[in-house]
Amino acid sequence: MHSGSALANTSVADEYQVKAVFLYNFANFVKWPEKAFSDDDSFYICVYGKDPFKKNLDIAVQGEKVQGRHILIKRSNLLAELLNCQVLFVSDSEASDLKNILKDIGNRPILTVSDIVDFAQAGGIIEFYLQSSNVRLMVNLAAARQVDLVISANLLRVSKIVKE
Repeated sequence: MHSGSALANTSVADEYQVKAVFLYNFANFVKWPEKAFSDDDSFYICVYGKDPFKKNLDIAVQGEKVQGRHILIKRSNLLAELLNCQVLFVSDSEASDLKNILKDIGNRPILTVSDIVDFAQAGGIIEFYLQSSNVRLMVNLAAARQVDLVISANLLRVSKIVKE
C-alpha cells in the first residue's frame, strides 16, 4: 500500500491521515465495472457528512491518478450530490441515518467506507476500526459483490471479513 499498512499505528492526531491514505489506496485494490465511471475521466473520492479528514484527504491524493483518471475529492451533506462517486466515505455524523443511506445508494457501484461502528455488518463495504491504536479494516464481501466490485486478495489478506 501507498504509505503504511492495514496495521498502521496511529495517534488520535494522525488517525485520519492514515485513513485518508487508505481511501486513496483502496482505488488500487478494487475493480469497478465500466458503468461506475462518468464521461469526465475522473475518479471521485467523496465524503458524506461532517468531514473528519480536513486537508489530509486532499494531501493524500494530490497529483495522483487511478487507472489513468484524475482523482477529485467531493464533500457534501446531500447524498444525491455524491451518487457518481467511486469511493464514498460516510462520516459518523450520519450514523443515525445509516440504514437509509445504504438503501439510497442501492446497487450503484460505489465502494462505501466508514468508521461507524458495525458499518460493515449493516451493509457497508469497508469499515475502519481501531485495535490497540492501529487502524484495521473489516470488509463485507457480499456487499461488494452485490454492487459488482471486486476486491483484491491483497487487500482481503490484511482485512477481517464479515461473515455472510
